[in-house]
Amino acid sequence: MNKHWLCIGILALCTGGCEGVKEVKMPLDELPVAVKTTIQKEAEGGTILDTENTAEEGKTIYEAHAMIGGKPYIIKVAEDGTLLAKKLKYAKNDSSFWHNFGPM
Repeated sequence: MNKHWLCIGILALCTGGCEGVKEVKMPLDELPVAVKTTIQKEAEGGTILDTENTAEEGKTIYEAHAMIGGKPYIIKVAEDGTLLAKKLKYAKNDSSFWHNFGPM
């Protein structure tokens, strides 16, 4: 019974924390020039799979999913083209799910 309530509590926290966050898929060529330039530079010639924008703390953040050297990465960029994060995404069962590169 306690596990049931724990699951409900975790679900409620996750749902509440995700409320109001809206991700909008965008083609790479529709991104602001500075954002597109940073994403392409950070992708290091890899394949950019998709791009999107979202609002975080009242600011627009652009995110790209890319395959670089056969590994999946997430690249986050500010509106002015500043690199916010470049993360190597590991398998979900890996204890080190994210490996950060650069500032957060």
